Amino acid sequence: MTNTVKAIAPSSMMMMTKNDHTINTTKRYVTLLEILIVLSVLAIVSSIVSVNIYDAIEEERFYQDAQKLVNRFRLAQDFMLYPDNSKTLGKVDARIVLSKHQEHISSHLKITGTNLNENEIAKYDDSKIVLKYIGGFEFIHPNGKHEDEKLELIFASPGGVMTKGILRLYPHGKDDKEDSLYLSFQGQQQTFSLKQDISNPQYHEDDSTKIFPKELYEN
Repeated sequence: MTNTVKAIAPSSMMMMTKNDHTINTTKRYVTLLEILIVLSVLAIVSSIVSVNIYDAIEEERFYQDAQKLVNRFRLAQDFMLYPDNSKTLGKVDARIVLSKHQEHISSHLKITGTNLNENEIAKYDDSKIVLKYIGGFEFIHPNGKHEDEKLELIFASPGGVMTKGILRLYPHGKDDKEDSLYLSFQGQQQTFSLKQDISNPQYHEDDSTKIFPKELYEN
């Protein structure tokens, strides 16, 4: 029996190869419109992040200046409570004057004492600091009186008169309660600490010296 081998033409082999294995050579290019869209999205995200970072930096600077002011209040109270000041210094009174300016507020510390010039604390007398990240302040006295331009806070020797009320500090361009920091002045020796919010002050007819929430007068 004779085996017959049937030859396949080269052209037929090429046709079969093309039919069996089709190669797709089409390429996908990025259009100019798509590039512009991506750049726009990146620009928006970048601007949002930049604003958030800027606000966070300004908020931290405001808090640091407020903390500097708290340290001044603590210093004035330390002078008031100076050990055995009746023998060493005589009567000691410390006063801090807050003044509001166009771009900042300032704190002026004034100390008076019988023998003040002979003591180390004399170097702190008549010192002044500028708090440029605090936009303004508002002080509410127990009788409801408000002060927001110039304020004198008194830290007198034991038995003297001391300031009592609520001090509100706020940053530039944000004169609202949400962005404010608060300090309570109890009219006696206390621990000064910043508070982020308080309830709205309510007047009590039976005691005009307690128009603020009770917790603000606690250490």
